Amino acid sequence: MAGEEFAPLEPSALAGVRFGLPEGLLLERLDDIVAPAFEAAVAGLDASGVRISHEELPLLDDWVAVNERGGIIPAEACAVHLDRLRRRAVDIDPNLRIRVERGCAVSEADLTEILRERRHHVAGMDARLAGLDALVMPTTAIVAPTIAEVADPKVFAARNAALLRNTSMVNFFDLCAISLPLPASLPVGLMLVARNGQDHRLLRIADAVMRLFAA
Repeated sequence: MAGEEFAPLEPSALAGVRFGLPEGLLLERLDDIVAPAFEAAVAGLDASGVRISHEELPLLDDWVAVNERGGIIPAEACAVHLDRLRRRAVDIDPNLRIRVERGCAVSEADLTEILRERRHHVAGMDARLAGLDALVMPTTAIVAPTIAEVADPKVFAARNAALLRNTSMVNFFDLCAISLPLPASLPVGLMLVARNGQDHRLLRIADAVMRLFAA
């Protein structure tokens, strides 16, 4: 995807690597399967010599505020699909349609301002993470629900938000991330999140983490 020549991963040691645990929102409301799997992973990393610190990230409040004003993706989705909404609204999954319709309430002027603010927040988060090799968090706060479990639209909205929360933060702040599988009764991911452009470094660290978990 990057258009680069393939090169094997260079071995990387975990001793001295700096991982940050984000305080607050990104570690809240973990379900009964994700929480113990994540705690065990953090304990294993700590025992390996990784330097783990608890990090406050006030910029997360700005991200939440942007989403409360309508966000970026719904507004852009409305711009792309507005004609389709007008012609075939009844054919679109209601759970998806309501999100796109919500984006139609965001004016072009508001979206322009939101995008301007995002550029400012991206730069701020990049500077905030300069002293860390990666943030570490669950990829999702909950395991994937069954279709039957999200048949109720209200339940769907809540579960969908829980599934998208941590990964959408990565997208908003233009970071790079990788999800690694953790032992659990259902699929659980450990997400390592690094600054923009640190992909190769992140892959080397992720390779070392996987070797640790496999030991």
